Amino acid sequence: MDKKKNLERAMRSLRSGNIVLVFDDAEREAETDMVVAAEHCTPHHVKVLRKEAGGLICAALHPRVAKALELPFLTDIYQSAVHRYPVLGDLAPT
Repeated sequence: MDKKKNLERAMRSLRSGNIVLVFDDAEREAETDMVVAAEHCTPHHVKVLRKEAGGLICAALHPRVAKALELPFLTDIYQSAVHRYPVLGDLAPT
């Protein structure tokens, strides 16, 4: 199946509320992520992502939403806690 057909199939699945597997790039992280459209996300989806996707669940937010909620960047949290937990200095990207 060609890339265009794969993309169209993945988009149909996302619109239907299904989890889609997305392979990164072999030259990057070479990993597969599990993705579900937020408007279709249910407790069942969260359970599957928690159990099968390594436990880290991310949600994309528009910058206006993040600002309205006063959400800090993760790197800012790491920097503020690095004195107490030095290992966080190694985790924060530059």
